[in-house]
Amino acid sequence: MSTLLAPPPAHVATRTAPCAHCGLQTLSAVDVADSDTVFCCAACATAFAMIHEHGLGAYHRFTERRGTAVQPTGRAFADFDHEAFQSRYVTHDVDGMAHVALALEGVHCASCVWLIERVPLLVSGVARAELDVRQSRAAVTWDPRATQLSDIARTLDALGYTPHPYRGGERAALRQREDRAMLVRIGVAGAIATNVMLIALALYAGELNTMDAGTLALFRWISLGLTIPALLWPGRVFFTSAWAALRAGTMHMDVPIALALAAGATRGAINTVSGSGPIYFDGVCALVFLLLVGRFLQARGQRAATDATEQLFALTPATARLVQADGSELDVPADAVQIGSVISVHAGEMIPVDGDVLAGRSTLNRAILTGESADVHVDVGDMVYAGTLNRTAALQVTVRASGDDSRIARILAQVDESARRRAPVVLLADRLASRVVTVVLILAVITFGIWVRRDSTAAWDHVIALLIVTCPCALALATPLAMSAAVGHAARAGIYV
Repeated sequence: MSTLLAPPPAHVATRTAPCAHCGLQTLSAVDVADSDTVFCCAACATAFAMIHEHGLGAYHRFTERRGTAVQPTGRAFADFDHEAFQSRYVTHDVDGMAHVALALEGVHCASCVWLIERVPLLVSGVARAELDVRQSRAAVTWDPRATQLSDIARTLDALGYTPHPYRGGERAALRQREDRAMLVRIGVAGAIATNVMLIALALYAGELNTMDAGTLALFRWISLGLTIPALLWPGRVFFTSAWAALRAGTMHMDVPIALALAAGATRGAINTVSGSGPIYFDGVCALVFLLLVGRFLQARGQRAATDATEQLFALTPATARLVQADGSELDVPADAVQIGSVISVHAGEMIPVDGDVLAGRSTLNRAILTGESADVHVDVGDMVYAGTLNRTAALQVTVRASGDDSRIARILAQVDESARRRAPVVLLADRLASRVVTVVLILAVITFGIWVRRDSTAAWDHVIALLIVTCPCALALATPLAMSAAVGHAARAGIYV
């Protein structure tokens, strides 16, 4: 690794030219190979040499030049090999291979994906590297017996992609699985609804144009056959929710939905068997599809309220520079720092822990905690907090709290707790929706009783229409969705409710 990361021989060109690696225009470019290949800095020269040394020159043929110079931190990333870091962020499989998710700085285009996924060619022992460009997250699999995670991190850093531990990986994976499952349900429901509605159009046209009875019956049975799986799988969520509400003695909005779906499907099945009367299958399947889409959009809206706080947490440093007894500094995971230890925070860095200033004078930006944009001067003895930005000078800080005990972690925990609790206006909407559901069910019984004496088919029509039209979906869904959207928008603006 040391020879790989060492800057190659270079001289300075005197003409204006774009950097061969990042594309940045420069008057004083570093030239590694010849006078036609110029670089804006030694870091770009190192990255260029590394890429071409391993036969990856195609990167520079199709890349979108980022227009900014590569800025490696030069860190040794020894903290990535620390036991506390490994136990928290690294997993191992039965074959002894290690897996980690890293958040990368500097990812900007598809070319980055191409290059990062060829890290196995740059570092021996790396089996696979996959990049999610949307989240700037790299999933790396390597053999810890052949190389260390710090070697991989230094290589990524030298390429201009400074790595950080990816936090919230389990939650993100769970959300991804939930989204995938919901999208599959929506896709199945949509496909079934489309086909059933096409068949319904054929039935309507056939009844107007005297389609023969055999074809009409065939289309009816096909519709029934498609509707059953739509209710048993995508639509099952409404029945299970309604049953749970009834068992709990509450009137949830899924109760009239489930009744409408069951009533429509049951009456449609009876009419299919009898060969006469409306079958309702197109409306039932369309309702399942549209309600699932609404649930998915609601979940995404509510999730936006917590995404901003998770991004805030991701900004807090995962490592701290521990000052040892001999005065040297060692990078360690911030969670592993003990109370009473002394850490060093350089100018331009975020403070990773809560503590007291032991040595140094500087100015801090506390906007992440207080919302105030004005910098605050700190001196020896002043309290500083994790997540604040050290602006002007190096500080030594005596640790008072770290990890989940820090002030910012407690704030985030409170935000998360408030997101789980329902706001008073949401509770009011739920109570109103429950009463509306009760009234709707009573009206449905009365409507059926009035119409069944005149025409049983008309009775079913009126009851099903009543259950669908009067469903308090807007009241029960719009209120929490509006609250979640408002909280999420405020969080993205730096206001945490």
